[in-house]
Amino acid sequence: TLTALRTSAASALAATLLARPGAATAAVLGPGVQGRGHVRALAHALPLEEVRLWGRDGDAAGRAAADLDREVGPRVVAAGSVAEAVAGADVVAACTASPSPLVEAEQLAPGATVISIGSITPDRSEVGLGVLAAAGTVVVDHRPAALEHAGPVIQALDAGLLTEADLVELGEVATGRHPGRRGPDDLVFYNSLGLGVQDAAAAWAIVERAGRQGVGTRVPL
Repeated sequence: TLTALRTSAASALAATLLARPGAATAAVLGPGVQGRGHVRALAHALPLEEVRLWGRDGDAAGRAAADLDREVGPRVVAAGSVAEAVAGADVVAACTASPSPLVEAEQLAPGATVISIGSITPDRSEVGLGVLAAAGTVVVDHRPAALEHAGPVIQALDAGLLTEADLVELGEVATGRHPGRRGPDDLVFYNSLGLGVQDAAAAWAIVERAGRQGVGTRVPL
């Protein structure tokens, strides 16, 4: 539960920092725990009007979309295909275990921000190499981790489409050391792997809130 919250919160932060101003439409691929968490987090972080949810199991995606539509502010609809989901979307969040690309550069609108949370091993990539080639900015949680585990980044480096110097850490954008997005029509890609410090920060936020609300049980260690 904590990891699901932390992962979607990191993506929401990335979207807040990297999405072009006025982002109104999001596509979320994958109706599972992470996909549903991303719908909630993105709806909280951005002034979205519509979220399109896609899944290989159309019935599961439809049920999840209907539940989320009643829960969050923007309209949530099920998409019949990946292409339908991402067409014109300002933010695309891929939350799947797909070993092969689901999202290609030619499917994306100008200025889209693409987030991949399932590309967590060298041989897994939810996005095609064209996305990395077209991206004006490629953002990762932590360069050393990305160089070892982030499939799209590793494959783009091997293909000569990126250099290590091209990688921007999300913390650099959050602290103002890097501008992140350079122009409204730039494609921006964020490969999320997660970091232990993000789990620790999420856990601390929960502990602090529990203390303020007087709930929970303190266990001496």
